[in-house]
Amino acid sequence: MLDRKEKETILNCLKKSIQNSAPGAVAYFGRYDEVLFFECAGKCAILPNEEEIKKDTIFDLASLTKVIATTTSILILYQEEKLKLDDPVSKYIPIPLFNKFTIKHLLTHSSGLIGYKEWYKEIFSFEDILIRLSNTELRFEPGTQHLYSDFGFMLLAHIVELISNERFDQYCRKKIFSKLNMNTTFFNVPNEYKDKCAPTENCVWRKRIIRGVVHDEHAYAMGGVAGHAGLFSTAEDLSRFCRGMMKGYILEKDVIEEMATSKIIPNYPWQVLGWKTDPFWNSIEGQLPFRSALGHTGFTGTCLWWDRKSGYYAILLSNSCHPSRKTRDNRKLRMTFYNSLALLISPQKMNIHYGIDVLLRDDFKEMKNSSIGLFTNSSARSIEGRTTLEIFATDKRINLKYVFSAEHGLLLSEEAGRSDTKKEWNNIPIIDIYDRKNKIEWRKIFSNIDCIVVDIQDIGSRYYTYIYSLTQLMKLCSRYKKKVVILDRPNPLGGEIIEGIFPETSFIGEVCWGNVPIRHGLTIGESALYLKSNIPEFKTLDVSVVSMDGYFRDLQFPNLDLQWFSPSPNIRFYDSALCYVGTCLFEGTNISEGRGTEKPFQMIGAPWLNPEKVLLSLPEDIKKGFQIQPCSFTPVPIPGKVSHPKYMNELCKGFYIEVVDYNQARPFQLTVEMIQLIKINHPEHFKFNSHFDRLAGTSILRERIEKDDIQSLQLSADNMQITKYRSIRPCLYSSFSEERTKILEGRN
Repeated sequence: MLDRKEKETILNCLKKSIQNSAPGAVAYFGRYDEVLFFECAGKCAILPNEEEIKKDTIFDLASLTKVIATTTSILILYQEEKLKLDDPVSKYIPIPLFNKFTIKHLLTHSSGLIGYKEWYKEIFSFEDILIRLSNTELRFEPGTQHLYSDFGFMLLAHIVELISNERFDQYCRKKIFSKLNMNTTFFNVPNEYKDKCAPTENCVWRKRIIRGVVHDEHAYAMGGVAGHAGLFSTAEDLSRFCRGMMKGYILEKDVIEEMATSKIIPNYPWQVLGWKTDPFWNSIEGQLPFRSALGHTGFTGTCLWWDRKSGYYAILLSNSCHPSRKTRDNRKLRMTFYNSLALLISPQKMNIHYGIDVLLRDDFKEMKNSSIGLFTNSSARSIEGRTTLEIFATDKRINLKYVFSAEHGLLLSEEAGRSDTKKEWNNIPIIDIYDRKNKIEWRKIFSNIDCIVVDIQDIGSRYYTYIYSLTQLMKLCSRYKKKVVILDRPNPLGGEIIEGIFPETSFIGEVCWGNVPIRHGLTIGESALYLKSNIPEFKTLDVSVVSMDGYFRDLQFPNLDLQWFSPSPNIRFYDSALCYVGTCLFEGTNISEGRGTEKPFQMIGAPWLNPEKVLLSLPEDIKKGFQIQPCSFTPVPIPGKVSHPKYMNELCKGFYIEVVDYNQARPFQLTVEMIQLIKINHPEHFKFNSHFDRLAGTSILRERIEKDDIQSLQLSADNMQITKYRSIRPCLYSSFSEERTKILEGRN
C-alpha cells in the first residue's frame, strides 16, 4: 500500500512525464489485486479542440496488440494442443519461403522476415501482404538474430484464424476479453465508444485526425483487424489482463513460464515469446525493476509491464503521436514515469546490466566489424552467464584477433603471482600482460587490431592486480595510438564507502595500482578514466566506457540481482571480497590469510595465536558489521589456488570473520586494529615481511603499528584526503538513495 505522499509523488512524476512528450496519459499501477495508483494527467485531445483526459479514456494500443491479442491467442492454441511452437509456418500457410521459419521464430522476431515496408497504399487485404512477403528474401538465418517485424505477427493472427475457423477479433473476444471482463477492449471500435477514444495523428495519407480508428496504416488497410496492431483498450481493462495472466485465468502457469523464459536468439536474451523481458533502465521501452518482468510498447505512446514473481504491474497509456509523431517523445514519457516507479518500489535486488549486455543490446555499435584485442578472463560474463570471451569469439559482428590475460590466467586456473601457461584459446593467441619475462612483438600485435576492449571483474581493492595490468595495456595503446573501450561492470563493494590510506608515489606498482585509497569505490571503467586523468602520457589516449545500465554507485553486490562468479581463485564469495580490503594485509605478515582453506581472507590465524585473548581487546565499534569467532584450520595445497600456503599442514588457531551488515562493515579498520592487537599480545611471534609496505603503499602504517600508535593515523572515511578524492574521482553513476529522495521531494 502506498501512502498519500507516495501517491502524490507518482502523480507528479506522471505530470512531468507528459511535459513536451505527450498531450496526456493514464497510469495504472498495482500489485496482485491491490490498486496502488490509478490516475490521469493532461489532455485527451489538442486538435481540433482541447479535451481533458479521463481515467476511462480508450487508447489505440498499437503494438501492444502483438502481446495482448496475438501472442496470447497463439499460446491458447498451443495450450489446447492445436499447434506446436516448432511447427514451420508453411504447415498453415503453404508458401515455400515460410518453410524456413517456425511459429516460435515469429513470436521472438527471429524469423528473418523483413521488419517493415510501406505497402499500405497498395494493399486491400491480408492476401496482398502474403503475395508481397512471398517474393521477399529472409534477412538472416532464422533464430540467429533479432529483427522486430510487424509482418510476422500478421502471419500469426492469420494462423489463429485458420486453426480456429474464426475471425481473429472474434476469437480474441471469446477466448480473452470476455473471460477477463475486458468490456472496453475492441478491434474496430463501435461508434458509441469513438468519442471516448484518444485521437492520434493528423494523418497525411488519410488527410484527417484519426480518432476511434486504428492509427497503424497497414492495419487500417486490412480492415482494422490485424495481429500487429488494431486493438483499443483502457488502463482498467489492461489491469484485468495483467491480473488474469498472473492468476492463470487464460494461460496455465507452465505455459506462462515457457512464454516468459523461451530465449532462442544468441546474445539477445531480452526477447521471449511475444514479450520483452529483463528490462533496461535507460530504455525507450519502460521497465519494472525485476529480471523476470515482461513488457511491450506501442507506437502511439502505450506501454505495459508486469512481473509474475513480484505481482507488480504498471500500465501507461498515452497518445503521444497526437497531433503528430514529430512531437512525441516516448523515451522521456516512459523513462520519467517507469524509472520513478522503480525508485519507489526500491527492490531488494536491482536487475542491472553489465557493459557487455549494453553492447549486445546496441548491436556492437562503434566496434562493429572491427578487429579486436580483448583483455578479459572467465569472470567477465553477460547477464546470461556467457563469458565475454566466448561471445567475442563466436559473434560474427566483430573479429577477435588476440586475447590479453592478467594474473591467474584467462581461465582463472593459476594461483596468485602466476600467469597464463597457455599460448592460445580456440586458435586465438593469448598475450600475457602480467608476465613481464616474455618478449612480445607489440608493434606487430597492435598493427593487426583496431581497438582494445576491456572486460574484467575488479573487486574494489587497490591491491588487486587487474587495474595495474590495465595500466600497462593503456601504456601500449597510448604508444601505438589505439582506442581503449571499457565494458563496465560493478564494483562489488559499491562506490560510496571509501577506506584506507593513500600511497606514496614510490610504492605505486603491481599491488598498489594508483594514488587512490585501498577501498577506492571505482568501477573498472571509472578506474580507467581516473588513470587517463592522472597519468600524463594518457592525456591524449582515446578511452571510452560502455556504462552499465541500472547501476547506482551506492549499491553493493548483495543489492544486485547478479550471480557471483569468482574473479580470482581465492575470492570465491562476496564476503571474501569485502574482507580482502583489510585482511589482504595479512599477506605482509607471518599470519595466515586463509589460503589453503575454504574461506581465504575470512579465516585468519597462526599456530601460536591466541584468538580469545585478541578478541577480548577488540573494540566493539571496530567489530560493527562483522561476527568474529575463534576457529582453527589447517592450510593445505589446493590445485589452481595455492601450492604452498603459509603453515601448510599445520593446525592454526585464529578467527573466522563473517559479514553480517555490509553497510556497517569496515574491514580495513578492523584489520589494522587486529594486527596491532596481535603484535601487542604476541610480540615474541608476530613479524612483518617486506610485502607489507608494498600492500599498504607506504611504510608509515607498519611503523605506526610497531610503535603501537595507529590512533594517530587518519583511517576514518571523512578525513580531508578522502573528501578531496571524492570530489575529483570520476563518477559515472548516480546514487539510488539520492535519486529516490529527489523523487519523493519532487526534485526529479
